[in-house]
Amino acid sequence: MRVFLDGSVVEIFLNDELCYSGRIFPESPESTGVDLYVTGGTAFFRSVEIWEMRDRTDPAVGIFEIKSPRDEHKLDLFPNPIGEGELQLHFNAALSMQFSLSYYSMQGQLLAQDQLGILPAGQQTATIQLPGSLPASSIIVRLTGENGWAASELLLHAK
Repeated sequence: MRVFLDGSVVEIFLNDELCYSGRIFPESPESTGVDLYVTGGTAFFRSVEIWEMRDRTDPAVGIFEIKSPRDEHKLDLFPNPIGEGELQLHFNAALSMQFSLSYYSMQGQLLAQDQLGILPAGQQTATIQLPGSLPASSIIVRLTGENGWAASELLLHAK
């Protein structure tokens, strides 16, 4: 699970498959803490990492990350944010397999798809031309392999 907090905006990504985004409005300016809890069951947090935001001119991002076994399916996108042009994908393929890309809106609507072909096992860097049909918005890029391997990442796209 990855949780991004930026002022009143909260984005939660679960198992690289589900995404929630919303705004929160604390009742008091002193409400600056974060609580982790579960209702209707139990939860175990294996590790928690927290980076606090500094002043607005600092490029650091306020993020805390809860690592899971699925972190081995990590997808990095460069540049991000992007306007038009080429997008680089960096990921580790455990096996040689066929890979494809899907682009989704934040509402889960499929926007476009690309085939990367069969790639060998190991660290991969693939350069693709971003589909011209993508809207200027936040887009979820999902990389899938033929054996169920999957990874997702948020792409900020500006035209």
